[in-house]
Amino acid sequence: MELFIDSVELSLIEEYFSLSIFKGITTTPTFFLRNGIMNYENEIKKILEIGNAQVHIEAMGTTVDEIVQSAKRNSAIGDNIVSKIPVSKNGIRAVKALKDLGIRTNIHLIFSVNQAILAARSGADYICPLLGRLHDIGINAFQVLEDIIHIIKTYHLDVKVMASSIRSPDDVKKACIAGVHAITIPPFVLKKMFHHPLTGTGIEKFSQDILYSRQVNEVMKTRDELPLLEINFVLYDALAVMTQKKIGIVIIVDKTGKLKGIVTDGDIRRILNNSKDNINKKVSEIMNKNPKVIKDSIYIAEALKIMEQNRITALIVVNDSQVPIGYLNIHDILPHTMMGEI
Repeated sequence: MELFIDSVELSLIEEYFSLSIFKGITTTPTFFLRNGIMNYENEIKKILEIGNAQVHIEAMGTTVDEIVQSAKRNSAIGDNIVSKIPVSKNGIRAVKALKDLGIRTNIHLIFSVNQAILAARSGADYICPLLGRLHDIGINAFQVLEDIIHIIKTYHLDVKVMASSIRSPDDVKKACIAGVHAITIPPFVLKKMFHHPLTGTGIEKFSQDILYSRQVNEVMKTRDELPLLEINFVLYDALAVMTQKKIGIVIIVDKTGKLKGIVTDGDIRRILNNSKDNINKKVSEIMNKNPKVIKDSIYIAEALKIMEQNRITALIVVNDSQVPIGYLNIHDILPHTMMGEI
């Protein structure tokens, strides 16, 4: 099965072609116009340089000679060109003439099984039913597609069926189940094909499990980031440290740097609710003198267990001398979507 990108946007083509799973690009005159591309030949040359892409472009004309000459001009752009030709009597005549010249073709704008039968006998390399447009007029496009593929296989016709006008990942799935040889997919559908909610959940879970097996010192806030304040200061100073560090806690230490306690923004709110004059109260009068502490060598999983058991969301990391060397907050460990589990 061959995968094509249905687009002329270079950035998107480069992005998806870097995956090395696509055969080529399909284009339409509408794509070029929509993207403000007037000189489509130069744009095709740029596309051809991306991963040796096979590029399908329109061969315009109403007479056999016009179509043949247009296809010749297309082929002169580069070696990996396939000319798209709408299904018609003159289109089929042109395809036969082009085959003799070694020019590859794709008969498109096919909307019925009968059109596909005629196109399949022309010598075209591809025939291309447009599924989305059939859906738009209330026709079961996948039944049409299945019938076309059944006939191609039954009579061993040497042509590839390319599904186009794809509107959703489900269209891709159904076309592939039907047995298409090729399918051209617009970038907005390709983007959706990569995603499934369970995949995202699985990646998040594995990432968290890997994190749990790491040590605290790998993720904690370090000494320079700590909101430290000496014990002789007041609540006003604690608020200033919180604001500067953009954190809701202050770690209180003595002159030697040893941990004496903590003050949280919740503590300050409660004190100030009683009286605004308390802003000058010493932090030693309101601090929690026995905060939970851990060593930096324990694992994240252990730290989380301590938080859960004590119904807290942060831990002070100290060394053997009880000097704060780090700070671990649950928000640094768990994504917001998992906060309810703790």
